[in-house]
Amino acid sequence: MTFGDDDGPGMLGDYVRGFPGEDGRWYLVDRPPTEVKVYDESGDFLHRFGRGGEGPGEFSLIRSVLPLEDGIVAVLDDPSGLKFFDAAGNLLREARLPFPPTSNGVVYADGLGMVIAANAPTPERTGLPLHVVDLDDGSVDLSFGSLTGEYRLSDVGGASRVLAEAAPGTVWAARLYEYRVELWTPDGLERSLVRDVPWFPATTLSTLAHGWAERPNTILSGVATSGSQMWVKLRVADEHWESASDENPATPDLDRFFDTIIEVIDLDESRVIGRVRLDEDYSNFVGPGMIGRTAVTPAGSVRYEVYRISTTTPGSGQVTTVPGFIIDRYSLIQIGIPDTAEERDHVPDTVHSAATESRAECT
Repeated sequence: MTFGDDDGPGMLGDYVRGFPGEDGRWYLVDRPPTEVKVYDESGDFLHRFGRGGEGPGEFSLIRSVLPLEDGIVAVLDDPSGLKFFDAAGNLLREARLPFPPTSNGVVYADGLGMVIAANAPTPERTGLPLHVVDLDDGSVDLSFGSLTGEYRLSDVGGASRVLAEAAPGTVWAARLYEYRVELWTPDGLERSLVRDVPWFPATTLSTLAHGWAERPNTILSGVATSGSQMWVKLRVADEHWESASDENPATPDLDRFFDTIIEVIDLDESRVIGRVRLDEDYSNFVGPGMIGRTAVTPAGSVRYEVYRISTTTPGSGQVTTVPGFIIDRYSLIQIGIPDTAEERDHVPDTVHSAATESRAECT
């Protein structure tokens, strides 16, 4: 599926992010991130809403778009805006959050509601990165996501988390600078998936890269789940990386600077069942087994392309598809099954409870 027109209001700028709604509509945000462009499931432009500014229905910097029920769309705007629109793009209401939202740190979790990852300013919530937000006024109903409740200055990335849907009453939360995905409930930590791989070294404050002249740190930038499978997206330095210090730091050649690694984890067996490395920086997951990227046509027009992620079975030539999606509607990224002992890395899986902690090593 491809979005974007050569001219007119459906044209796209660079660095596009897509957010699909259950009604088949897609909500796209490009640069400058001050308006939302709406397309139908065929990729045709419908309308747009919002503009730059600080007035009603205006945006300073859109962080995320969260389609809700009945065509209502929630837009998280930096520094602290939570704005709701109807299917036609009319402003319904606005609320003010007690913290600035992040781009990937929001999910509507069944049984909880809207969960946002952020640094809360109040002392009793400072060390708790996950917050259930009241959709009427933006206030925090509940905070969780830490075993200690303590805030540590040494935490790289602070309270930033990548969030994904899970079973009712739970949410997956991943840190940016380490390969650790945790399953949280308001009662505490239920499960941790941790990967120890040489291409994802630990990042500390002293090793955090700044600017385009330094080799970029590996970042866990996306998580999506469906049933017993989890997709993890990681942004890594390009295999042929070289310093971008000679380029405009605002617009470096990201395809030369970054690669994307996608891994598929079997949650029942706690092991990696597929992996692929892509020579580009893909933007975001748009659902289980689906990912988007910004592309440019030979004529210079920007497009937003959606790809399906699928695993292949060695020797069978068959593709395992994701229930609910039609394979010929999307371009396909095939992920090969790791076929060496080194590649079949097990994911250390810790199951937490109030009384005991057990570590299951897969064989």
